[in-house]
Amino acid sequence: MVAKPQTDSALVRLYRLMARVREAEKARATGLLTSDAFEEQLTLERARTDRSGQPFVLIVFNIQFAQNDDLAQKAEQALASALFERTRMCDAKGYYGEQIAAILPYTTKVNATNILEPLEFIFRRKLAESNVETVPAPKLSFVVYEYPDDERKQLGTRALRGKESAPASPIKMRLHNVS
Repeated sequence: MVAKPQTDSALVRLYRLMARVREAEKARATGLLTSDAFEEQLTLERARTDRSGQPFVLIVFNIQFAQNDDLAQKAEQALASALFERTRMCDAKGYYGEQIAAILPYTTKVNATNILEPLEFIFRRKLAESNVETVPAPKLSFVVYEYPDDERKQLGTRALRGKESAPASPIKMRLHNVS
């Protein structure tokens, strides 16, 4: 058996470091939280909800039809700007993995939909201000998750401690498993 040279692990560490630097630069350019900082906010919000019983909403955005990296970057900046303009100061805005997301404390899924239409309008305006004129222009889609979800509301959060609920999607699973 041939041992792998030590340079492989150093190379992997270098790639990971470069990825973190790129993520930090991207977050600085948009003003959003990095994915690590956003995950920490999500953990804190879940703990607050478990204690108080008051819900929160996680909205995960997806930017579609961005044909190149430059257009995707402008669309992310437009979305970040729209989030800062439309959401409250107490709402966390950042990267949830590779996607932009927002945590809205003390908000239900129904109430969260009230900000989404105006947010789409502001996003379109910000894109126009940055001279994005491609056809088709980037479009915004989103998924809204409420915590505690219906299953937890029916059983109570204490009844589910130590049990794994069946997730409907990877994002929802990660939300359930935040400790």
